Amino acid sequence: MSVGVVGTAHDFRRACQEARTDGELALVPTMGYLHGGHQSLILAAARRAPTVAVTIFVNPTQFGPAEDLSRYPRDIEGDLRKCEQAGATFVFAPKGPEEMYPPGFQTWVEPGPLAAPLEGEKRPGHFRGVCTVVAKLFALSRTECAFRRERGGNCRRRTRVASRNGLRRRRHSLLRRRSAPLVSRFSPSGADVLSRGRASGRRA
Repeated sequence: MSVGVVGTAHDFRRACQEARTDGELALVPTMGYLHGGHQSLILAAARRAPTVAVTIFVNPTQFGPAEDLSRYPRDIEGDLRKCEQAGATFVFAPKGPEEMYPPGFQTWVEPGPLAAPLEGEKRPGHFRGVCTVVAKLFALSRTECAFRRERGGNCRRRTRVASRNGLRRRRHSLLRRRSAPLVSRFSPSGADVLSRGRASGRRA
């Protein structure tokens, strides 16, 4: 059976709501053009929760004016095959940016000083776009846990931004391809608690 696909924010919210009645829902947010590393995240998510939702969305708000959004690689058919192979329950692939940013959209997650170093220094607005779309995906799915690759300081910075913007109750697993998984849990106090373990995933 092929993996289920939803194309609207409304249908994604409803699918997640129905899935949560059967237990925990795990979210794997991506920008598509999936590879083995992404599949390892889906496999880890499937071990954690009975339902795994993968999102495939090339987020235009994290691209700068000098960056060519149209040249970002896309392969939706290949992505869906990889999702099915790895055990995803369903995929949210928005029909267009308006599903995430409807006309008149004005609500943004501003990361503040945390966005200044690293990538934020060279790509103004990048972290605002990333944090905003992640917040919207969390709000739509109301996921209990999210899985994504850890790619150095930028990813840890996004985790800290999420923690400081009211998303601390959600747990996030960040997997490294050449080491044990790094699991970041947002504690009630807002401090990030980091630990390593084998149960959260496998190497890509």
